[in-house]
Amino acid sequence: MAEELQMFPNAIYATYLTGKAGTTGALLVFQDGVIAGSDEGYSQYDGEYRLAPDHQNIVGSIKISIPAGVPTITGVLSAERPFTFDVPFQFPVELDPDTIYRIETPTGPVNAKFKKLRTLDV
Repeated sequence: MAEELQMFPNAIYATYLTGKAGTTGALLVFQDGVIAGSDEGYSQYDGEYRLAPDHQNIVGSIKISIPAGVPTITGVLSAERPFTFDVPFQFPVELDPDTIYRIETPTGPVNAKFKKLRTLDV
């Protein structure tokens, strides 16, 4: 799998996310098929990705864990207990920092921009 993913760089991304109720910034690490990160509201991101059969996209799923009492950018409040949901995604192998990518989540749509901060490949 690692050889397949060489088309998608291991990297750290600043991610800018906007929903109908607000915005947030997240720091995400994409490395060897694993995604991990956190955002300004202390939500945690943990997921996996792989190269799609077309070799033009990556596909995967990311689990987002929202702390108790934190409103989401889509307008949902996590109430008294934390909650977690999975978000499937498909992105092009080359993430354009000027492109807005729409992501459908269980709590509503989110627009995302990705800016590569650093490649982790040596």
